Amino acid sequence: MNRIAGVICVVLGALTGAAWIAHGYILGVVADRPESDGAFQGAELPTLTLTSMFGVGASLVLVLLGVALLVQARSRVDA
Repeated sequence: MNRIAGVICVVLGALTGAAWIAHGYILGVVADRPESDGAFQGAELPTLTLTSMFGVGASLVLVLLGVALLVQARSRVDA
């Protein structure tokens, strides 16, 4: 059961991490272009950036949890 949960955690963590990195890229590069008409200016830009940082952090925690579950499942098989 730990092996299945570990794989699910790693996959979901990787997917959500990629989504949050893409979101940060869109905020940092695409919204900063002159043709974007000042999108995400003012108070919402730091809030969205902070949200992206928390999202990437949470996805890293999810990946690390999945790796820990996989290591635990492997050590039970070896014992």
